[in-house]
Amino acid sequence: MDKNLTVKEVNKYRLEALGLNREQVIGKKCYEVFQHRDKPCEICPVQPVFEKGEMVRLEKSAVLGDGTVKYFDTQGTPIFDEKGTVVQVVSSIRDITEQKQAEETIKRKLEFEKMVSTISSRFVGVSDIDDAINASLVDISKLSGASRSYIFLFRQEGITMDNTHEWCADGVSPQIANLKNLPIETFPWWMPKLRNGEIIHIKDISKMPTEAKAEKEILEMQDIKSLLVLPLNIRGKLGGFVGFDNTVEAEEWNDEDITILRVFSETLGTAFERKHAENKLRESEKKYRLLADNVTDVIWTMDMNLKCIYVSPTVTRMRGWSVEEAMAMALEESLTPASLELARKAFAEELAIENMKQKDLSRSRMLELEQICKDGSTIWIEAKMTFLRAPDGQLIGISGISRDITERKKVEAEKKELEQRAQLATRLATVGEMASGIAHEINNP
Repeated sequence: MDKNLTVKEVNKYRLEALGLNREQVIGKKCYEVFQHRDKPCEICPVQPVFEKGEMVRLEKSAVLGDGTVKYFDTQGTPIFDEKGTVVQVVSSIRDITEQKQAEETIKRKLEFEKMVSTISSRFVGVSDIDDAINASLVDISKLSGASRSYIFLFRQEGITMDNTHEWCADGVSPQIANLKNLPIETFPWWMPKLRNGEIIHIKDISKMPTEAKAEKEILEMQDIKSLLVLPLNIRGKLGGFVGFDNTVEAEEWNDEDITILRVFSETLGTAFERKHAENKLRESEKKYRLLADNVTDVIWTMDMNLKCIYVSPTVTRMRGWSVEEAMAMALEESLTPASLELARKAFAEELAIENMKQKDLSRSRMLELEQICKDGSTIWIEAKMTFLRAPDGQLIGISGISRDITERKKVEAEKKELEQRAQLATRLATVGEMASGIAHEINNP
């Protein structure tokens, strides 16, 4: 090319890449034939060579005759005349489209994996699982490029279903209010697929098979162009599904995206399992709260992270702490170091045993622990702990009863001390008798 960016020569490989012949290129402006523009590109690899008199290299994209976008590694090399002036530039171009696509695929995969990791961490120790689910739905949907995403949960033993969570991009109408208490038969074509663990990936709603007529009508009413639906397994069985819609244009998800979105679905399933278990734990706690509030011993409940989720008001009489203070205390704040080590060891041993047992079995364990009171003193308690299970057998917490045995421990200590003194007196008497006998033998040889 010359200073006017007119193409002076071109090789056959460049012509083949563009799908053009020499007559269509020679004598034309480079930006006209290569970029389909009416003026030079904002970032030009040729003009700087004329200005600097040195080689310039950069990446450029180009639109081919069929509309395909290609990426090229472009290098501009100067040609000098006898005066050292740049008179022409040789532009060599290498097609790096596949490399760029591979880089984008890897980048997108890493972004997805990072997002799934963030979402998984979000559910650790969260107090409101629904808030975490909604926030995660927003994050994963924006990254996936969906126009709308949603969660359906089955009700009444799988007879009906509700749209329980939803996210919509700007300009997309929410549907959640209209999708409640729907019969499962609303989706006769894709329900058997979900039950078989299949993913429903419809690249173009207009081309759905005739047997999917019912689903097609519903989707077209919502202006959905393409969608991806994944089964949502809760407690080992299909409990609903997660969906991603495109309402702007028909698109498809690649295999890498689908794999990551399946992991997301599995993460949601675990979150719903936890929510179900926590609801069951609350129901169980309500049943004995009235009884617990009226006994002299302290009744308590902990989750599987050893965090207190209920303690009876008798904790104030026994240890001086209010109910709120006692529930907010970590285990290491409640027990002396020796008792803390004993409690954790016992919990680990019992947990290992419980995990090996059948779901309808349970057993209790008694521990003697030294607890810290609000005034800084300590008391001894006898704690009886029992693991709690959901109806499906999943371990969801620990219930316990703590009884003040400080006086008993004092009596036992005093009794032990008296026994030790008696044993010492007996030994001293024996030694005295032996000494007397030895003295007698010395005095009477």
